[in-house]
Amino acid sequence: MLRMTALMDIFSTLLLFLLKSFVADGQSGTVTPGVTLPSSIAQQSPADAPVVAVTEEFISLEGEVMARSSDAKRSEALQVEPLYEALLRLRAGDDGEAGRRLVVQGDRGIEFRLLQRVMYTSQRAGFTRVSLAVIQDDAAGRVVHEDTSP
Repeated sequence: MLRMTALMDIFSTLLLFLLKSFVADGQSGTVTPGVTLPSSIAQQSPADAPVVAVTEEFISLEGEVMARSSDAKRSEALQVEPLYEALLRLRAGDDGEAGRRLVVQGDRGIEFRLLQRVMYTSQRAGFTRVSLAVIQDDAAGRVVHEDTSP
């Protein structure tokens, strides 16, 4: 009976190690419900960063709705004010360069001007490393980030 217990401990440890390696390698990502990501041949693995999701209905930050997309499109200003204020609060706990990263999950069907307003707002709030989340165009269908910063 002791031999079986030791073997199960080894298998459990191996399983946890493999799962952690799989997630740390950027092989998985969570896509916001209602967002259909565009495909890309990008190879860069995703960075750990806050996520702004943009759909035809809403703009959200980390799952919390910030504004309706229709309001942002109708606005004269490029800056989406509720998103800007939330991003500033998020930057309050800034930890250097890593705190300036942001991932935008834009639905493949949204208008460019809406995506432009979200990216402009992100830059104004101090997020200098903005990446676009895409589905990698290969058999694995992994979520990767395409870095759009200079």
